[in-house]
Amino acid sequence: KTRFWTFGEYLTFYKKNKTYMVYSVPRALRSDVYLPPPLHCGGYEDKLADTVMWFSGGGTKTVLHIDDSDNINCVFSGWKEAVMIEYPKYKDKINLDPRDGYSKVDVDRYVSFLWKR
Repeated sequence: KTRFWTFGEYLTFYKKNKTYMVYSVPRALRSDVYLPPPLHCGGYEDKLADTVMWFSGGGTKTVLHIDDSDNINCVFSGWKEAVMIEYPKYKDKINLDPRDGYSKVDVDRYVSFLWKR
C-alpha cells in the first residue's frame, strides 16, 4: 500500500520495517547525490529527466514492472540485485497491466522459475 510521508518520518520508520521508498531526491539532499564520473562527459547530465532514490533498510522487493524510461542504477551503500527479463519471450507469464506497467505475479515464484530454466 502506498503511503506518503516526509523524508524525516520515513527515516524513523524504515530501519525496523521491510519497506522501501521511491521518490525524487529532495532538494536538500541533491548536493549529496552525484553522477558517477564516466557519465560526466558529452553533456549527459543535462539530459537526465530526474534523480530518483530507492531507499530501504534492506530485504525489500519490488513487483515485476516495466519502467517508462531508461535508468542508471547507482548503489551508494549496500547492494542491489536486479533481474532483467526478456519481455517478448516471457510476456505471457508476466501479465503486465497495460495501464501502469506493473504485474501481480509473485516475484519470488517467478524469479525461481527463471533460475530453473
